[in-house]
Order: sequence, then C-alpha cells, then structure tokens
Amino acid sequence: MTVLDSVGALARIAGVIAKSGGNIVTVTHERVFGDHDAKSAEIIFDLELQDRKDLRRITQDLRGLGMEVENV
Repeated sequence: MTVLDSVGALARIAGVIAKSGGNIVTVTHERVFGDHDAKSAEIIFDLELQDRKDLRRITQDLRGLGMEVENV
C-alpha cells in the first residue's frame, strides 16, 4: 500500500487491521518521493486473518481513509 508518510499513519493502519481481528506478522516500510515532492511511503504487510471477509473489510476501510491498497 502507498500512504502519505506522516505522523500516525502506521498507527492508523494498524488500528484498522486490529479492528477486523487481523494480526500483523511482518511490516516492510520504504519511503518514496513522488512527482510533487510530497513524501509518501510504500508499506507491505503480511497478515494473519480468519478469512477472506476480513481482508475485504480491511481493504475497504483503508481505502475509505484515502489509502492506496493492493492485495497480493
């Protein structure tokens, strides 16, 4: 996923994941600099979830917060 690299962004994402019962196994965080000089970060999460519904809920909630999410 790609997010604006700002204070609390990672905490907001973790909160959404936790709210849906997800467990974060690993996190990879890399800063990227976009075309408009705004700092953003690419974050990759490995999650443990109960089922695909949890993944859909998490994805929908994160997109609702304006975050770019890609499931692989």
